[in-house]
Amino acid sequence: MLTSCQRLMTVHDIVDDVVANFLDFALYYQNNEFGIPLSTQMSRSDLPINLYASAYADVLSFVTEVRERTKTNFEPTQFGVDFYFARNGGLTGFWDKPEIYGEHANLLQELAENYPPFIIEINE
Repeated sequence: MLTSCQRLMTVHDIVDDVVANFLDFALYYQNNEFGIPLSTQMSRSDLPINLYASAYADVLSFVTEVRERTKTNFEPTQFGVDFYFARNGGLTGFWDKPEIYGEHANLLQELAENYPPFIIEINE
């Protein structure tokens, strides 16, 4: 959890960091048709604007709901990765990190699972 000074960050400051980490991890974790991570071929700045906008909208919605329900901010780097895993049905997510998310770990997992999987499809 963050300090009281970090709690003053705006939702959009937090969302920008979470989206960056979410998309960087999605590019690292997802592979092309040859099994090579997408991150070896592109960066988040190469993504189509509609894909970036979709990720931003989902993260904004999720972070807003989390802040309303928990009255807490969480460290954006791990939060973005865990949101990716939780919504994509990964073997990890919020639920297995009570040392980071405390009593909110299961709630965060449940909320994230309400979002559809995030798949990067690049049609050239």
